[in-house]
Amino acid sequence: MAYGTVNADVIGTSVAGSNLGAGNASAMKNRIINGAMVIDQRNAGASVTITNTGAVTYTLDRFAAYGSVASKFSVQQNAGSVTPPVGFTNYLGTTSLSAYSISASDAFVILQYIEGYNVADLGWGTANAKTVTLSFQVYSSLTGTFGGAVRNSADD
Repeated sequence: MAYGTVNADVIGTSVAGSNLGAGNASAMKNRIINGAMVIDQRNAGASVTITNTGAVTYTLDRFAAYGSVASKFSVQQNAGSVTPPVGFTNYLGTTSLSAYSISASDAFVILQYIEGYNVADLGWGTANAKTVTLSFQVYSSLTGTFGGAVRNSADD
């Protein structure tokens, strides 16, 4: 193969072959796995009440939840009667389990751990760090502010 020539066999092998998911995150625009919420092997669609305040509770595949106060919310694939956005058949639903006024030290979190190899190309911590965008959609029967964050395991 000469330089400047595109060979479809090479492209097909590098994208669909062993490089994808093996640390070659440049092939993946979205770093979230199971973002369409189609896989729920652990709970098979059953509701999970977040009761462990000392650690995360796993919910839909690749997603977990944490609450600084136990038993204030549950997580379920397709909870309630919300119609998913166009193009989606599933969603991660949370349900408030009791009336509660949060304090400044409370945290109620839905999270996904992303393997470091899948974000290494972002160059965080270097002069060549890439900008990322976090986007999500929220439908809520509760009023309030919903936020998002991207952080590393060292919280720095």
